Amino acid sequence: MADYLDRYQEIISLGVSGFDLCGVPPAVIDHLAQLTRRYDVQALKRFPSETRTAMLVCFLTEAHKSLLDHLIAMHEQYITGLFRRSRHAFDERHREFRKRARRGIETVLSAMEILLERRTDDPLIALYRRIEESTLRAALDDLP
Repeated sequence: MADYLDRYQEIISLGVSGFDLCGVPPAVIDHLAQLTRRYDVQALKRFPSETRTAMLVCFLTEAHKSLLDHLIAMHEQYITGLFRRSRHAFDERHREFRKRARRGIETVLSAMEILLERRTDDPLIALYRRIEESTLRAALDDLP
């Protein structure tokens, strides 16, 4: 992409954006640009000055459009890839969050069932026998 940007800046520095070809049919511009691509420098020098200038202006205008099209396409691909990677990272974090939340809810619900059983005089002792305090604290931290 950097190479295309350098080429684009080079063409802009030649003043291509100042060319006004609105009166010239696009087919003529395309034809002259194609002709210019086929000729080498020596062959172009044989054309009269006006013809050579017209051919080079058409060639540079088409090159400017082509480079801009390529840059836009590359930028779109880059942004699409960036979006895809960020969406994947978000989905992965969200999936992990849901797993932790589910585990936390299950642990807290189990603790509530133990507390509501009333088999012993002190339900907290029964709770801490079955579920460690650190596990309960971790479950509370995981809850949304």
